Amino acid sequence: MAYTGFVKIEEFIRRLKKCGVGITPNPSGSSHYLARFQGRKVPIPVHENKDFDRGFLRNICRELGIDPREIVR
Repeated sequence: MAYTGFVKIEEFIRRLKKCGVGITPNPSGSSHYLARFQGRKVPIPVHENKDFDRGFLRNICRELGIDPREIVR
């Protein structure tokens, strides 16, 4: 499999859930989910069939206090 710098958001969310991150739809009805982990909250944009850059996803992990190497490979 060739390395790409992008990850599907569904796969990213699935990996976050495995690490114990709570994911809920944003109550405002926007196209974002709200990730909660150990008292921290971070919005995650969710757009159909969109791939996200691994660097962007690593930043989300850091904001949640998770080692990005556990989630973004």
